[in-house]
Amino acid sequence: RKFFRYQLSYYRKELTAFYLIVIALFTFVTIVAGIVFSQNGAEIKTFSGMETMSLIFMFVCAAAAYKYHLHMGLQNSVSRKSMFISNMATSVMIALLMSICDKVLATVFGALSSKVGIEGFSSLYGMIYGNSISNNAVFVFLHNLVFSFLIYTLFSILGNFIVGLYCRMNLIAIISVSITVPAAIFILLPVLNYLTGNAI
Repeated sequence: RKFFRYQLSYYRKELTAFYLIVIALFTFVTIVAGIVFSQNGAEIKTFSGMETMSLIFMFVCAAAAYKYHLHMGLQNSVSRKSMFISNMATSVMIALLMSICDKVLATVFGALSSKVGIEGFSSLYGMIYGNSISNNAVFVFLHNLVFSFLIYTLFSILGNFIVGLYCRMNLIAIISVSITVPAAIFILLPVLNYLTGNAI
């Protein structure tokens, strides 16, 4: 429990900085869009990217914190089993917190952006599935929330896993993993998804 709380406290500054940047960025985009619309009548249907930023943040933070927490745990006689369990629990807790924050911010910025002619946010879930699951807005929102939570958790655990592998690998193996994992996620999976008619 102590190590879990310690790991959660590590994310406090990172999460605060991340969401301050996100709020500043989307506020800037909304203001600029409002100015552009008022001047030349340009039009943007939707804008997105919040979830992608969160995915990258989850992956990088988990990867960056892994060795630091490992060394801190070993210095304080925390067993590897306890470290593993607290790592997973931290990933789940941060993913849940970020998925809720992202949905709240998307709702707020969606409402603000509609004032300047943007229809709102396009979520990752919406771009992949649309409303094919249900026509019920609440049901779609809950699916969206669960989808974000699971994919954030996946990327956090993936960050932990890859750095855990790096600790046991030589340079050639590290380079191989660094190339094949992103290629599999961003090239192979989309191609397979296309070939299977979006079944994945």
